[in-house]
Amino acid sequence: MLGMRRRLRVKRRLGLAAIVTCSAAVVVFLTTRTRSDALESAASPETNGAAIRVDETLRVPETRVEAEVTPPKTERDVLREFWGESWAEIEARLEASGRNLDTVAVFTPWEEAKALLEPHACLPGGTREALFDNRVQWPDELTHASLRSALGMKLPENLSDEDIGRIALAAEPFNVDLRAKAEAYVTGLDSVLRDQWRRDRFQRSPFTTDGLAPPHPLPFYSTSAAGGGWSVVLSITKEEHPEFAALDAEIKHLKGARRDAVREYLARR
Repeated sequence: MLGMRRRLRVKRRLGLAAIVTCSAAVVVFLTTRTRSDALESAASPETNGAAIRVDETLRVPETRVEAEVTPPKTERDVLREFWGESWAEIEARLEASGRNLDTVAVFTPWEEAKALLEPHACLPGGTREALFDNRVQWPDELTHASLRSALGMKLPENLSDEDIGRIALAAEPFNVDLRAKAEAYVTGLDSVLRDQWRRDRFQRSPFTTDGLAPPHPLPFYSTSAAGGGWSVVLSITKEEHPEFAALDAEIKHLKGARRDAVREYLARR
């Protein structure tokens, strides 16, 4: 009987402990839920008193920015900027020549183009040879026809090979001097052109030289070069460089003396 009572007391104590434990768990659960609800309420923004739904997707308006596309410049645009107040007159001349000024302009800045053109701002090789040969004016192969052309005089039709050889001997002292004068001429011309280029003493224009006014006084020699969308003209006048006129006068005199020497041979043969 006594043992039964003890067992009942133990069961009651265990029951009370279980009730206390369950009560504590309920309190902890309620406290945690209350804090969670409070945090959710604090984290939910309100606009004009109306709460925004948590599952609602916020959308940012899409803004499109269209970049301005600048149309490419035409030759007309570039030339107008280059010539300024003179453009109207030049434009009329270029259009009259049939040039299409509305094509897209393709050219490099002047300082870059200048470096490209510099090797051409001199006496070109072919031109140098032509100027030299024109001043010496003596054929490599001596024939009746070539001598007649070089001397600028009528020759007997019955010239023999011996006659042609003697004519060459008579002309040689003058040809030596003519070659020296011709070399001085072309070398000096090349030097002047290079000097004018270094000092920017030339005419230039984008694309074409058609709009350039002719130099005054008129030159005795002009050369042009083009590249990088630019055209350049270099000119030499006798007024600025009389030495070339003097050389030409000496060359003319030597050619006359050579012709006289050939006439003397023909007269006594």
